[in-house]
Amino acid sequence: MLEYKMEVIPHTTQCDFNNDLKASGIVDILQDAARLHIQKLGYDDVEMKKLGYCWVLTYECFEVVKRIPKLGEKIIVNTWPHEKRKLEYDREIEIRDEFNNLLVKSYTNWVIIDREKRNLVRANEVIIEGEFKGNINYSGPCKRKINLGKGNILNTYFHKVELTDLDTNMHVNNAKYLDFIMNSMTIEEYSQIHYLELAFYHEALLYDEIKVIHFKNEENLDCYRGLIKDIICFEAIIKLNK
Repeated sequence: MLEYKMEVIPHTTQCDFNNDLKASGIVDILQDAARLHIQKLGYDDVEMKKLGYCWVLTYECFEVVKRIPKLGEKIIVNTWPHEKRKLEYDREIEIRDEFNNLLVKSYTNWVIIDREKRNLVRANEVIIEGEFKGNINYSGPCKRKINLGKGNILNTYFHKVELTDLDTNMHVNNAKYLDFIMNSMTIEEYSQIHYLELAFYHEALLYDEIKVIHFKNEENLDCYRGLIKDIICFEAIIKLNK
């Protein structure tokens, strides 16, 4: 069965000043579970580098079903892939407490990138063998884009990419974008994210300046768009716990 479970205890750097697991901490745990599972299946970073490829996350969503985990709480993370599509591998991830209550559920879209050319590689270049899980939360194909329209700009925030923002692919790690969004808020505005959609369009590299724009769309949802020299880097929709 193509499924992987692990126990996690959120640590201080993953949690906020209220001892709640931050949005970036949730994403950090989700991508770590995916990484460990794909490592078990034989396609970790080392093997992918030998092939000249790397895994790249293009889209992720998560929804807090019951509550946000706390600092030091033991949680169970369960992940499984869907059958591959032409260019993508979709993957689901759940976070449960030790009593098996579903706390957070997530759906993510992954593609394979050629390390040198930086272009997409067909999914059949990496064949994952095994029995796919039948009990799933999301039946349709995962998104790759959000395609937010325009709206009334509420705030603008700037972040210059530094060394600590980079991951093994030498670009800004996925979880960092959530910190950029949260850092654009004032302490009075701050609240935990209970629903997230986040799509990645363009790599952010060392010393790039990301302009993060917060606006309301036509549905009055809180939207964020990251720009690097007028090129869209990411787009996000969030709902806060208010």
